[in-house]
Amino acid sequence: MANDLGGWDTLSEAQRQLVRSCTGLTILRENLDAKSVMGEPVDVGDYTRLTGALGRTLRLLGIDRKAKDVTPPDPLSYARRRSRNADDIEEVDDESPS
Repeated sequence: MANDLGGWDTLSEAQRQLVRSCTGLTILRENLDAKSVMGEPVDVGDYTRLTGALGRTLRLLGIDRKAKDVTPPDPLSYARRRSRNADDIEEVDDESPS
């Protein structure tokens, strides 16, 4: 997290405290994830509160969720791009010494 913010040395003490808080919250939540995977009961309320607290702390740090474009490409454009990439690979292979 500190690297996402420019490195530990560039952070103010307040930011460092928030990074530490995020780290602790992440560990607690991952422990609940591990319990769930092992088939142990997990309090959904605890999990939800930890996740919410982590999200709020990350936003305080300025680390926001970035939406990823998952729009499928136009099939024709995708095929053309793949074809061009295949041609580039063949050209490199043709240039290799035998």
